[in-house]
Amino acid sequence: MTSMGDMPDHPDPDHPNSGYTPRGARVGVEHEYGVWAGPTQLDFRRLLPVVTEGLRALDPGDPRARRLPSGVALTADGREAELATPPIPWEGTAPHRLDALLAAERSVLARRVAEKFGADRFTGFSTHVNVSVPDDRVVEVGRRFVAFCGLATALVAEPRTSAGLLVRPRRGRLEICGEYAEGEHLVALVTFVGAAVRALGTDVAPPPMPEPVVVPSREKFGWFLPPEGPYADLLELGRPSGGDLLAAVWAWARPSCVADGVDPRPVDRLVAGAPLRLEERTGAEVCTTAAVSLPGDTAPTNTSPRRLAGGVEAETLWLTWGHAVWVFHDDDHHLHAVMPAEHEPQFLARLDAGGFDETVRRELGRRIRRRRLLVHAQVDGLGWWHEVRPGALVPAERTADGAVPRVSVRRAARQHREAGRGH
Repeated sequence: MTSMGDMPDHPDPDHPNSGYTPRGARVGVEHEYGVWAGPTQLDFRRLLPVVTEGLRALDPGDPRARRLPSGVALTADGREAELATPPIPWEGTAPHRLDALLAAERSVLARRVAEKFGADRFTGFSTHVNVSVPDDRVVEVGRRFVAFCGLATALVAEPRTSAGLLVRPRRGRLEICGEYAEGEHLVALVTFVGAAVRALGTDVAPPPMPEPVVVPSREKFGWFLPPEGPYADLLELGRPSGGDLLAAVWAWARPSCVADGVDPRPVDRLVAGAPLRLEERTGAEVCTTAAVSLPGDTAPTNTSPRRLAGGVEAETLWLTWGHAVWVFHDDDHHLHAVMPAEHEPQFLARLDAGGFDETVRRELGRRIRRRRLLVHAQVDGLGWWHEVRPGALVPAERTADGAVPRVSVRRAARQHREAGRGH
């Protein structure tokens, strides 16, 4: 529930922002890699500035992150390199598209670090699958995922050497973290997790499951399933007991997968008896980095800068999981368009057709009742703002008990002023 402290101080009845438009489900994947030259792991934090030379920082929550032309973000998480796909609609061939995006960008990155730093291999460190869930329900959905889907998730894609599974309710999404997976393993994992999360939003009760060992997540709020108890038994025994468990959960989740138009066959084949990953190779996962081209259905939207009527210039300013921000400037005047990230292609099509020319002209010329985006609770559909506090685009993470921190508009405004003086 939004507290009064999250709301704007002065609601504006003349606000041009559109009303809330319900979003379809979205899914995205993050991969972390170790980058090696012979026996030495390279610290990717030192490699990143060279590898991303010429690319702008567009993520207000991660100053290292750079957006590649495909929309994938490249950053460093400690010593590891990280590629994170943009969230895409949960439909059709989404799991295959995500795997193809990562494979293509991983192959490009491997060539760059080989040429510049002599890196000769990548090893997989982790996989994070994110599925959008309404923020007021994500903690409940996360708890139920742990209880009813955690063990089956391990069966779908974890190796016998699994160190455990993390389930974290983030702001507006549920994050499932496990061992590195690519190719058919990643496609099956995304298919299963997406379908299970969607099924938890229905009225159909999941089947009873053995109770996993669960401990609190050490970092962000969430739960960790260590390889103990039933989890360890499944990793050790595999089929037939594991196959029966997976079949039961998939029989419950599969209808949601089909209803959303997502191909269920990557998990169907596991249920039908194809080898589980824990029955295959173990040990350090060397990533596939052979040259791969971007698939045709992942062609990026043209997000290059624009020049509008009257000499107004427009360019991307920030991108996050949830939102895209464009800035318009004419001399010393600035205007920001903040929108759900998945609406950016339609926004740009209308922008290029001149559909926003009058709005941009009017708002750039406004001298009174100028609008300031200060806290995340103000973000609602497409909105036009004269000032934007970057932190408003990155909602505060949950506290140790899962609560959403109260964000004071007055404190945010003071921080925004102080930051302005600092510049």
